[in-house]
Amino acid sequence: RLLNESAEVGARRMTVSTSGLVPAIDRLADEGLGITLAISLHAPDDATREPIMPLNKRYPLGVLMPSLHRYVEKTNRRLTVEYILIDGLNDTAAHA
Repeated sequence: RLLNESAEVGARRMTVSTSGLVPAIDRLADEGLGITLAISLHAPDDATREPIMPLNKRYPLGVLMPSLHRYVEKTNRRLTVEYILIDGLNDTAAHA
C-alpha cells in the first residue's frame, strides 16, 4: 500500500511516465484527470531512439509527438521530458 487511506494527494501533484504508448496517452488526455505526463524520450530522432526505446518501432516520433501535443492541448498541463545521456550514443551537440 503506497498511501494510507487518509492521505490525500491532488491529481495536479501526480506525474505519469510513459515510454510512448500513443493510444494510452490519448486515453489519458480524454480522462480529464489533470495529471502531468512525462515522456521518456532519450533521443531526438528515430534512428537513435529505436535501440534505446524499442517501442519507438511501433510509435515513432512522427506518431508520438502529435499525441503529446494533443495531451497538452486537451489537459492544459505541461509535459515533462525525460532524457538519459548515454556516452557515445545520444550525448552529442547534434543530439542536443
